[in-house]
Amino acid sequence: MGTFILRRLILSIPVLLGILFLTFALTRLLPGDPCRAALQEKATEEACNAFNQRYGLDRPITVQFKIYLQDFVQGDLGTSIKYNYSVMRLIVERLPTTLELSIMAMFFAVAVGIPLGLLSAYYHNSSIDIGTMVIANIGVSMPVFWLGLMLAYFFAVVLKGTPFVLPPSGSQSPGMQIQPFYEAWGLNIEPARSSVWAFISNMTITNAALAGDWAGFKDGFRHMILPMVALGTIPMSIIARMTRSSLLEVLGQNYVKTARAKGAYERNVVLNHAFRNAMLPVVTIIGLSLGSLLSGALLTETIFGLAGVGSALYDAINGRDYTVVQAFTVIIAVIFVIINLLVDVLYVFLDPRIRLN
Repeated sequence: MGTFILRRLILSIPVLLGILFLTFALTRLLPGDPCRAALQEKATEEACNAFNQRYGLDRPITVQFKIYLQDFVQGDLGTSIKYNYSVMRLIVERLPTTLELSIMAMFFAVAVGIPLGLLSAYYHNSSIDIGTMVIANIGVSMPVFWLGLMLAYFFAVVLKGTPFVLPPSGSQSPGMQIQPFYEAWGLNIEPARSSVWAFISNMTITNAALAGDWAGFKDGFRHMILPMVALGTIPMSIIARMTRSSLLEVLGQNYVKTARAKGAYERNVVLNHAFRNAMLPVVTIIGLSLGSLLSGALLTETIFGLAGVGSALYDAINGRDYTVVQAFTVIIAVIFVIINLLVDVLYVFLDPRIRLN
């Protein structure tokens, strides 16, 4: 197992280098001038010359890439052209929100999608099967931006004044302050903006749980319900359909028929014999969906007013902020590599016939 993980990590290095190079080259090919995007009406020729010299944009692209690669190896992701501060600081501020939202959306998708797929497969061609698949087809057909707006309208406007009303925007209620968890623990720490302490404390729900602030935890969770459902509905529908398809195939195998013929309880046949083997393609879909959620939360964050990676990446592309685009792309690529590694490892536990060597 250790050898397999090490080999996969080594093989991922060329992938990350290729992503670095392609991202670096493509951002330079985007139309527009970073100086004019940042300075706008103040972008005189003298100001742009000073601007390009300051950020090294006047050098050949090969020299720029060499410098960027050296800084990246040392852990320096550069300085944002638009915000004029460290990109690592921007990542610490924005990535926690997207990461927390994506994990919650995936938890919703798995918790709802797998049971729906299981019920649909077990009651094949029944009214339950038809009903669950209708729900899945509707869910996969609804665009995120439309579903988000409808959820916000229904739960914030239509249900206003009822116990079921939910906040339509933001990650916390106005005036709600959650103490950083390390302060609640009594740790005398002054974390840098780029440290892991600041990163975790910027995850609203996680920080509130670690700090024991249950009022803040409840408030943060209520704010995340609508974005979580809007972002997780399409993956939920895909997981439900994949679970149904895979489980139906496994339920027709001879070993399942043999287990039933031996008098095994139906629950054990479905859950212990069939369901575990049917999970292999489902795990693959879950891994791919989680990576897609991290890279595709722009619309959800925009609709619900969440300051995450999506909005920062959108602003960076419009502002020709090369360093921010490169940094977020690499971070998302690293997360994809880690998720794929975890999926491969899970295969071994789900199917003992698979050998890593």
